[in-house]
Amino acid sequence: SSMSISTLPPSPIPLLTSVASYRQWRQRVFDEGKSVGIVPTMGALHDGRLSLGEHIPHTVTHFFFEV
Repeated sequence: SSMSISTLPPSPIPLLTSVASYRQWRQRVFDEGKSVGIVPTMGALHDGRLSLGEHIPHTVTHFFFEV
């Protein structure tokens, strides 16, 4: 059975479910003088995509996988 967003357990990892929520989160990060990296997955989170996270520059303070 699949779990809906409303039933996910609490997590310190933000779950951004819209462009607007992403933009708000990104602006807060930028306002803190930090940076954002993104790994687009087109819904396929496989080992190849996960390995891209290992190659994000160390200057990027926050990164996420877009699913």
